Amino acid sequence: MNRSKTVSGAFSLLIALLIFGASFAYAAPDYSVPPEIDSGAAVLMDAGTGNIIFSKDKDQKLAMASLTKMMTALVTLEDRQLDDVVVIDNNTDTPSSARFVMKKGEKYTIDQLLYALLVVSSNEGATALAYEDGGVDAFLEKMNKKAADLGAKNTHFANPHGLDQKEHYSTAADMAIIARTAMKNREFRRYVGTKEYDMAATDLQKARKLTNTNRLYHDKEKVYGENRAVVYADVVGVKTGYTDAAGTCLAAAVNRDGVELISIVLHGDTNKTYQDTIALMEYGFHNFKAATVFTKNKEQDRLPVLGGREKFVDGLAAETVKATIPMAATAEDIEIRIKPADEIRAPVTKGAVVGKAEAWLKDEKIAETDLRAAADVKKSIFSASGGFISILLRVVLIAAAILFLIIVIALIRANRLRHRGAFSRRSQNDFTSREVKRIKRLR
Repeated sequence: MNRSKTVSGAFSLLIALLIFGASFAYAAPDYSVPPEIDSGAAVLMDAGTGNIIFSKDKDQKLAMASLTKMMTALVTLEDRQLDDVVVIDNNTDTPSSARFVMKKGEKYTIDQLLYALLVVSSNEGATALAYEDGGVDAFLEKMNKKAADLGAKNTHFANPHGLDQKEHYSTAADMAIIARTAMKNREFRRYVGTKEYDMAATDLQKARKLTNTNRLYHDKEKVYGENRAVVYADVVGVKTGYTDAAGTCLAAAVNRDGVELISIVLHGDTNKTYQDTIALMEYGFHNFKAATVFTKNKEQDRLPVLGGREKFVDGLAAETVKATIPMAATAEDIEIRIKPADEIRAPVTKGAVVGKAEAWLKDEKIAETDLRAAADVKKSIFSASGGFISILLRVVLIAAAILFLIIVIALIRANRLRHRGAFSRRSQNDFTSREVKRIKRLR
């Protein structure tokens, strides 16, 4: 009996320990603190404003593998029409990908090549696009110029595909800038948001199904100690990459509840790269929210107008703008700063840009919008800028004022003279009366 109780007690204790251990092992992750990132460099960016929410070694120059192809696609979309046809020439200097083999003489549209480039990361597709757009060297000049124009100052492209090469490098911060710009392009979003694409048959190959290399659409990983499918909710892109020098790289974009975040992870291990990416996204979505900072056509301030019939014009927000702000922040924490145009001079047309409105949270600008005039403001007829008619009217008014002044002065003088004449006559009559009285007394 005692032995039975002892065994039963031990068994109960074992069960309790197992339950406690399991609950400890799978304790809810603490999303309030920034995640520990295993990869070499990382950035989490608010796509709406470009503000960096989290970073690790964001300015370290590293190989970026096929994340290169985001810029390849961006330049192509700016230069070419999607229905342009490309005949595949000798691309033997570019190693082909087993996912998408191209043969000399095949014909593809730019649209098809962009699917190959961004869905299955075709190296030959990258070279073909560059070759058809003025040649590889000229295309690389465009890529590097575009990077510089965007402010990606620590980036240099030595090829259009991302294979390891001297002087081919970028940073997590620069890649985030490029990804954010590319994601503003509607066609680019269509390509990177495609999970599977049916490539039509060519004269030399059968039809093929292309499956996106981004495991966020497909695979499974364990994140924060939890069994979690990497089919991560609300993923809208963006690009994978791998080379020996770059390791595993991943640019990801997630749009959720009005907030779009972009993450860049460079120089990582395959599994940990995806863990790092999801950890960044979880941190971002648990600690930040979307707030409407400006509402289209809502008055922001009254702005002074020079030379107008009205002295002020209402400045309306040109668009509705949302910003990503910390969960704890409120509308009262956001400061709106108005920047009128250097000189708002009549005439002002309704809808004309008359300044900017900026939203600041502490010392960080989180959003901005143009201010547009709420109404027409015509020139004042008294304005110095009113032209010949205004000047002539001023002359006439001044002349009239002078004439009026002269008339008033003349009337005053005439009145004074009348008063003097009346006084003189009264004085003379009084003198005569006195003299008459005096003579009478003498008599």
